[in-house]
Amino acid sequence: MKITDEDLGQSLLLGNENSMITGVVKDFNYASLKQELSGLVMYVADPSNVAENLGDKGSIYIRLSNVKDAFAVVDQLKYIYNKLEPAAPFEYYFLDDAFNNLYQAEDRLSTFFRYFTFLAISVACLGLFGLVTFTTERRKKEIGIRTVFGASVRAILSLITKEFAWIVIVGWALAIPLTWWAMDRWLSDFPYRISLSVTMFATGGSVVIGLALITIWLQAAKAARADPMESLRTE
Repeated sequence: MKITDEDLGQSLLLGNENSMITGVVKDFNYASLKQELSGLVMYVADPSNVAENLGDKGSIYIRLSNVKDAFAVVDQLKYIYNKLEPAAPFEYYFLDDAFNNLYQAEDRLSTFFRYFTFLAISVACLGLFGLVTFTTERRKKEIGIRTVFGASVRAILSLITKEFAWIVIVGWALAIPLTWWAMDRWLSDFPYRISLSVTMFATGGSVVIGLALITIWLQAAKAARADPMESLRTE
């Protein structure tokens, strides 16, 4: 409505009644974040007939400060309400619960992705660990010969890491467009949202690659430090 502080004191037509603008507040989300902000007018109800001003779907909002037992206060409010409006049932809710209920789907989705991400990374690391173990066992004699000829632990680690690092990097590169598409589609439900940046994917990829390298090095270091005489011994 483009109303500013300069409009204070001006008249505003609400329905068939003229009202005076007595204050202006900043925009705030009074509904789900999936809805774009629209105009909102707050007006002072006539205290002589609150029920009529509230209408069938109206509510009275009461702020509770420094209350240890909120439900005891609710009982007091119910008593007062029933004295003033005995014909209408007393129904109440807490505003923070109402807003939390708006995002139950997002909370469930967040929990789902958190647990399944942990599970997927754990299974992937176990599979990678098993693959590295199989490879180092298959190349046991080769590693032993390299060690005898002066290859350092660092060189052995580099040799084994190169064999698996590109697999992890290719997998990360393939996951980027799919993740970008899924996140962009999810964010499109919100009119006010963040923008996806390269930094987010780079950070996630760095963590995954770091975990993969740790998994590889744990087994590769064991193979590199093994006694070469044991691996070169023939039956």
